[in-house]
Amino acid sequence: MSLITSVIFTVLGGLVAGGVGYIAAVISLREQRKQKHLEEHKNNLKAVYEAIDQLWREVWPFVYGSEWLKLPKPTFGNAKRVETLEIKNEPIAMEPSSQFSRDNSTIQVRVDSILYDDIIAHFTNLHQYLDETEREVREKGSQILKLLNLISANIYEKLESSNFDFPYVNGNETKTKKFINLNNEAIETDYAGDIFLWVIGDDEDNWPNKVGFLKSNNFYNKLKQLAKEIETEFVEDLNQLRELRDQIFRNINEAKEEIDKIEHTTKLKGRCMYI
Repeated sequence: MSLITSVIFTVLGGLVAGGVGYIAAVISLREQRKQKHLEEHKNNLKAVYEAIDQLWREVWPFVYGSEWLKLPKPTFGNAKRVETLEIKNEPIAMEPSSQFSRDNSTIQVRVDSILYDDIIAHFTNLHQYLDETEREVREKGSQILKLLNLISANIYEKLESSNFDFPYVNGNETKTKKFINLNNEAIETDYAGDIFLWVIGDDEDNWPNKVGFLKSNNFYNKLKQLAKEIETEFVEDLNQLRELRDQIFRNINEAKEEIDKIEHTTKLKGRCMYI
């Protein structure tokens, strides 16, 4: 092989090696950007998760468990706000992200709207679930609030017109009064909450302490009878309320389950202008 041929092959080999190295470097940098972008999305989806819960609280303010449920008197809720809710614009309270922070307070943040709009490029299923959830809340949330206030008004009317003596704890004693004479919001909303749990079909196993108090004071059957009367009188409204609640709750759970799946994702799919 001549010297010239040898030089040519050497140069070509160097060019090929350099080209392969360059391509490998470009691919590596791109993968690093994709991985960083995935982590950005995962962090933002934590805020999205909280925002979804916040939407649910706006239409169903009984999210802290049946045992602590208290039914307020009407009018409660903000139907006009519900009709314009957007997940990416919902203010949420979150704990500081640093595990070394000594500050136990929460901070108010918002979803990163740029990353939220980018969800469709990488997580099509989640985008669909979020879109459906937001639409359902806007279209049906105000109906839920209207029905909740209607049921609440009739529960309080039934309680106030009853001739029962309602037991309540006063210090170390249990006393009784007519409902209209209780003059105690905490007690009134608690009894109204008991009836509400019955009429929406909540399992008594979810609120054993409430049920135990009623039974120990021989008031269980009386209060449940009031609940049956309301359920009979407003069967159509209650059926509609349960149906609307369950539909939105299903949508919310689908969105949250999809976020949980993404949290375990190790590779970002799809392309966008940010990687």
